[in-house]
Amino acid sequence: MEQIRPFSTGGNYVNFQLAEDDVNRTADAYRGTYERLRQIKARYDPDNLLRVNRSIRPSGPSTLQRHAPAGSHRTVRTSRH
Repeated sequence: MEQIRPFSTGGNYVNFQLAEDDVNRTADAYRGTYERLRQIKARYDPDNLLRVNRSIRPSGPSTLQRHAPAGSHRTVRTSRH
């Protein structure tokens, strides 16, 4: 791999990463937008529910408690046919 690096643009495809590749390799795939994508992920999916092997991890701690304050339980009713 190192022999072809001089001919590479420096990018990579997330779908072609290996299991042993770390988060830095994933960040490299998104180039300069990775931190912005992490902030968006933190806002819309703070608990990382929507994830795949190489997903963008949300920035900051989990905010599950913020979305479900104590005593605010909702009952979901389903109908049986």
